[in-house]
Amino acid sequence: MGIDRGQLIAVCLIGVALAFGIGLIYLSVLLLKRTWTWVVGTGPRSERQSEQTTPQELNPGSLHAAPIAASDLYVIRSNLTAVSRQFEDLERKLRLSEAPGSNVINLKRK
Repeated sequence: MGIDRGQLIAVCLIGVALAFGIGLIYLSVLLLKRTWTWVVGTGPRSERQSEQTTPQELNPGSLHAAPIAASDLYVIRSNLTAVSRQFEDLERKLRLSEAPGSNVINLKRK
């Protein structure tokens, strides 16, 4: 009892079709599983993200709960004062510097 060449080709084609079908079923199940975890929001990524979030990020109203201390206001005021001095110095330097090609007298002391 021998196997004919045509029968062997048919069995091979059935095996290839069966493997292809199993692969499609696996990919469709995987796609449905990933889609479900994406829609529901469960999975390893959401667990990692929940570990990384702080309680302050979870409660948006907590940003306004901490009062501003007087030292914070002092630091802000001193920074603004320093910036305004820097602007004044820059403005003074620009006014006293000589423009190229002009006959403006330089008021700097030598």
